[in-house]
Amino acid sequence: MEIYRKETEMIESKKEGLSIFIEQTKLVGDVAVGICFPLNCSGCAFNRLCGNAGCPNQCYPVGAEEAALGYSLVLAVRQALCGDPLAVAKSKVGSVEGVAHNGMLGINWQVKGTGSAIRKSIGLAIKALDPARVFPAYTRCIKHLGGSPNKETFAHTADAAARSIKSNLTVGILGNTKVNKEGLDAMIEVLAKKHDPSSIKGTKTKPSEHVACDHPEHTEVKVAGWHSAVLADYIRSKVKGLDPMLCDKHLLLPIKSAQWNTLAAKLKKGVKDFSQAKYAKVGDNLPAVFGYLTLSSGQLCASDVKSAITNKLSAGSIEAAILKSL
Repeated sequence: MEIYRKETEMIESKKEGLSIFIEQTKLVGDVAVGICFPLNCSGCAFNRLCGNAGCPNQCYPVGAEEAALGYSLVLAVRQALCGDPLAVAKSKVGSVEGVAHNGMLGINWQVKGTGSAIRKSIGLAIKALDPARVFPAYTRCIKHLGGSPNKETFAHTADAAARSIKSNLTVGILGNTKVNKEGLDAMIEVLAKKHDPSSIKGTKTKPSEHVACDHPEHTEVKVAGWHSAVLADYIRSKVKGLDPMLCDKHLLLPIKSAQWNTLAAKLKKGVKDFSQAKYAKVGDNLPAVFGYLTLSSGQLCASDVKSAITNKLSAGSIEAAILKSL
């Protein structure tokens, strides 16, 4: 069995409310980039806006306004990076993924691994990440979710998001790049100048009148962070056609609880072989390759990936995480 060895450790640079980390590997062809910040979106509402029909009813849960704002920001970044041929020519980005999970909003894409391409794409994304500018898109999203948009609740939600972006924006760069610590420090000096979302003016009113989601025909499996990605991967590989839906701090499965309990007991038997076959062979490149995969596919945000890296993700820890979740 071939084990791949990696040559570098994670590097990180911080400036005020902006933090950027890089985890390198030569086992992929480019880099996946993710930006994220705390935003308590409703997973059901966010998934509906993304076109995923995981929630079977027309609920309007707590976090719906945050989901509408978050999805509007995803659309803004997507437009800036790859909304038209000229944008793609400038950014070198072909697609953008959004994820709302574990109390965070993440926006991810892939780009060439050169320092200039990485810096340019992040700069364009940060400039577009301005909650004050997305009221028209937010209004359409709220209506789609069954709510009644108004400027006061938008101002409240957008103000909280802008403060979060300003004080706690994490950027992850995973993949094949030669950017070193010196280059990263220079990069953050440039990007920090763009890291300044607009202030939100006007009366601010906390959202209310929510209707909780009910999933009587579904099962909510409580799992969060990188654990959710490996559990979903395991379920998809072992039960063909059963596609877990990532919500805020759980996976939503389209089967009843009794069916899941029976299935989970059977699934426990193959976890070790799965983790060894799918993860162990990547060796100590596993955290970087896992982070690249989950960012580029929109499964996780940068903060979850960073947690996996700092906790030394391994086939053994993945096996333990899956068994605990089952």
